[in-house]
Amino acid sequence: MRRDRKLQRAIAKLDNTPAVATPAQVAVSARQPIAVSTCPPPARPVGERRHVTVMFCDLVDSTGIAARLDAEEWRDLVGAYLDAASAAVAHGRSPGSVDTFVQSINASGQITGY
Repeated sequence: MRRDRKLQRAIAKLDNTPAVATPAQVAVSARQPIAVSTCPPPARPVGERRHVTVMFCDLVDSTGIAARLDAEEWRDLVGAYLDAASAAVAHGRSPGSVDTFVQSINASGQITGY
């Protein structure tokens, strides 16, 4: 007996349903209407065009500094750095806002900045 037939029969024994539909079952199900979902059409995307500036900056030797500091000192240093970077953007020549800080990871998998 083929392996797939064995599996079908084992499943049928578990849930008491035939493993293969009979021709009569197929004929009955073919006559029944299929329910069609009526979903509204997808909304058109909305948005606006904006000029943005992307700024890349780095804490030089951040991995080495992090290795020398304990967790609280590192957290405070990075927090002060992020505050200073945000203030420079907010109060610079062309004021703006910071949306996201992104960590970068070097080739060896270490976090190198925020």
